[in-house]
Amino acid sequence: MPRPVDTWMDIGPRAKSSQKASFQLRAAFNDRLGNLFVEYQEALSKLPKRKRSDLSVQEEIFTRYATTFRLQLEQHIIAMDQALKDEIKSRISVEGENRLAATLNRLGSALIQDWPFNDLLRLICEECTELLSTASTIVFVVDPGGELNRHKDLETVQFANSDVVLDPIVREVLASKEHQILEDPVGEAAMGMKKSLGGSREIQNLVAFPITIGETVLGIIVCINKKNGFSKEDTSILTRVASHAGTVFHKHMMQKEVLRTRQFYADLVASAGQAIVSLSQGKLTSWNDGARKIFGHNLDDVLLKPLDLILAPAEREGISRNLEEIYRTGLTQSFEAEGVRSDGGPIDLMVTLSPLKGHQQVVGIITDMSDQKRLQVQLIQAEKMAAVGQLISGVAHELNNPLASVIGYAELLGEEADLDPDHTRDAKMILTNAMRCKGIVSKLLRFSRKESTRFLAFDLSEAVRDSVALREREMSLRNITVSLEAESGPLTVLGSPGQMQQVFLNILNNAYDAVLEKDEAGSIRIVVDRTDRMGIVTIHDTGRGIPSDHVSEVFDPFYTTKRPGQGTGLGLSVSYRIVQNHSGQITVSSEEGKGTTFRVEIPLYEVGIQDGSSGLPENEAAGGLRDKEILVVEDEEDIGKLLERILTKEGAKVTVAGGPREALKMTEERRADLIITDVIMPGEMDGFDLFSELLHQWPELDGRILFMSGGTMNKGMLERLDQLGAQFVPKPFDRADLLEAVNGCLSADAPARPDVAGIPPR
Repeated sequence: MPRPVDTWMDIGPRAKSSQKASFQLRAAFNDRLGNLFVEYQEALSKLPKRKRSDLSVQEEIFTRYATTFRLQLEQHIIAMDQALKDEIKSRISVEGENRLAATLNRLGSALIQDWPFNDLLRLICEECTELLSTASTIVFVVDPGGELNRHKDLETVQFANSDVVLDPIVREVLASKEHQILEDPVGEAAMGMKKSLGGSREIQNLVAFPITIGETVLGIIVCINKKNGFSKEDTSILTRVASHAGTVFHKHMMQKEVLRTRQFYADLVASAGQAIVSLSQGKLTSWNDGARKIFGHNLDDVLLKPLDLILAPAEREGISRNLEEIYRTGLTQSFEAEGVRSDGGPIDLMVTLSPLKGHQQVVGIITDMSDQKRLQVQLIQAEKMAAVGQLISGVAHELNNPLASVIGYAELLGEEADLDPDHTRDAKMILTNAMRCKGIVSKLLRFSRKESTRFLAFDLSEAVRDSVALREREMSLRNITVSLEAESGPLTVLGSPGQMQQVFLNILNNAYDAVLEKDEAGSIRIVVDRTDRMGIVTIHDTGRGIPSDHVSEVFDPFYTTKRPGQGTGLGLSVSYRIVQNHSGQITVSSEEGKGTTFRVEIPLYEVGIQDGSSGLPENEAAGGLRDKEILVVEDEEDIGKLLERILTKEGAKVTVAGGPREALKMTEERRADLIITDVIMPGEMDGFDLFSELLHQWPELDGRILFMSGGTMNKGMLERLDQLGAQFVPKPFDRADLLEAVNGCLSADAPARPDVAGIPPR
């Protein structure tokens, strides 16, 4: 019987090569043909003789064996075809693996050789196009913000429908992190597009493959238009290419991050306000912009120069020891030091030196402490001034009471009719010098007082005169000529007399120092003038002047041309602020070697200051106190007796109480027309407490009380005095001041109390 037809099917797979399988198939086929012929002859010989010659029987036998032969021939052809296909597939597989290995090898070499990123992308595109036999390959890069960037500069082929097709698929790959294959991406719409674009080249199929590191998509490879579409083998190839591409992308990202971090720290160092430097073997190897601003040296001036360049000579030995200690122990050193600017000027420094790990270098962070030092000096000076102010206040109180006695008794003595001319002249001299002492004490009190910000009308010329008077004698002793030219009439302005006096004293102090530094006799000329709307004070000195490039800085805080320890650099900046607060302006002009001129302009005030007349009604100017009951409350016996004599001489009936308790007992017996009381007295009650108690007994005394004080009135006292609406006269006083205040209180139309010693009006 013929063998089954499937016996031929296993020859090809068992063979070790398609060539051997083909040889075995041919040999087996020839054997089978011979066997079939032998079997056919044997079948015929076994027939009876009578049937042997029967053609129909022979035809039947032949047909059966011919059919078997045909089937075996067909199986042979199938087996031969399969063997050929296996051969082709085997050869293609080996060639593809070799090409893929070569591609991955080229990518690895380019990565090791540190190719530019764009060149690496171009290599990926070229290799993918060649490996998969596609029309083109496009690469998308995902930026740190998650946006896709298409590198069109790497595309060698342009497709008419690329934007329409690519955008949705790459976004799908980005979201899913899995590859996508598209066949005929626009379908029937492509036909219409072809017509509209005149047959331009289009995307027919594509595969989009993510480039990932871990779970992060770094980019997408898109291979476009393969003749027979994309297979599983293609995705397998792209998987391995994308893996290598991921390494490329990751390295690029790390390089960008390193560059970004390096630039960030470079910008951080460059932008720092402190000096940040590095040292190698004691020599400067880096120098940031903060160092340039602090010391004035450019990088080229200091590179490879020792740190001594920016330090005072006295500091250099100590710095060398610090560096040796740092190199030896590896510990950070912090210390204060005196530095030197490029112009030779001194500078206070805080220096921190630290070893740079992994390098034989030291990093230095240097802070300019000059402003802080000046601020410390200013704070110390402010504390000293506060202490001086308290001392002045206490001393003034102790001086004013005896001065009041000296002035009052000198006036009384000078008015004695039977006094000989020599004694009258002596009394006048005593009075003149006592009044001079009164003026000096008054100026000191005004300068030291912490004034209210509430402005009042005052004479600008008088403020200038007071300021000059405080410095004139000292200047004359130093051979400095001081001249003051002022209008005879008042220049009324609205503001703080004490603050404006501070402005003029600051300018005069600077003028004084500038003239002294010139080491020759000089002069200071003050001119007080006016325009229609402004009061103008010009102060010119013949000192050394200010360099032209520094004139614009004189009003800056902490700016000073004086040697260390001789100035805080705050005087003129404070003066500038004070003048601005008075709605005025202050300007400066200077010529180096010839002198400096300051000009202060303050708006004039429409309401004038009262003149120096007594302001008393004519019928009360003399003897206007006749039969008036006046109670004087004064703990200083001399002052009490003086007041009694002055007021009694004017016709008043005066009773003197040594303190508030005694005064209260006296008022129980009879009511006084006026009470004159000191503000500050020993014991539990002061003048204000006494006034409150008296109002309970005699409400009609409201407005009929006169306060006195030889000390500084603090803010609380001034506010209380303002609330009570009471008159006030400072000690020491002369007879005219006292009588004006007394008559003002007793007058039915009592005028508002005068602005005395800087007390703001009601």
